[in-house]
Amino acid sequence: MGLDSVELLVEIENTFGINIPSKIAEQTSTVGQMYDVVWDLIKQDNTPRCRTQTLFYKLRACLKNEFLFEEVISPVSLTEDIVPKQNRRKVWKLLEGRLSLKLPPLVFPRSVTIVLLVISSMVISLMIWLASFYVNQFGIGLLMYFFAVIAALLLIRLSSPLFSWLRIAIPCYTMRDLTLRVLQLNYVYINNVGGYRREMEMVINNILIEKLGIDATEISPEKSFVKDFGVD
Repeated sequence: MGLDSVELLVEIENTFGINIPSKIAEQTSTVGQMYDVVWDLIKQDNTPRCRTQTLFYKLRACLKNEFLFEEVISPVSLTEDIVPKQNRRKVWKLLEGRLSLKLPPLVFPRSVTIVLLVISSMVISLMIWLASFYVNQFGIGLLMYFFAVIAALLLIRLSSPLFSWLRIAIPCYTMRDLTLRVLQLNYVYINNVGGYRREMEMVINNILIEKLGIDATEISPEKSFVKDFGVD
């Protein structure tokens, strides 16, 4: 095996946490055969750890390819430092499309949350204050206060979509947190045998793109590593 093939094999093994025997590796000449070899090995270890590791690599590869992020992305890397803040809402939707997975919805930054809480408290206080002007009897006054609070909360809830453009913070602090959250949101799909097989193939494709410098459109199961991609 040449240097290119060894590096490619090591990257695939490290990504999926498997060990491909040398005899099997030497007989693996096409992309489709590599899919089958890796699938046969990870089926024996189809555990949450394996799924999380695979998903993390897919997220990392997508982020590096999409944003040309040159620094090393590890499980402890901060998500706020990786995903650009500019046009983040559009970027987040773009990532969902690229990954074909649901991402956790963006949330309000802490500073915005504090401001909105203050505004909400002021609205509720104002409604209660207005109610106190019209009702003097104690029993009816409590009832008015109750309805004032409900009205204020309803008003805040209805106006929430107006502030959706302020939701630009990623709810997961690190890449590990993001990976676990994405796994949770897409567990049924990822845990499905067919779905997980497709996830595995997409991860291998990303490795080929990254290591061999080829385009995604060039990859198909029948392609030969040696004849088509020049892997020695």
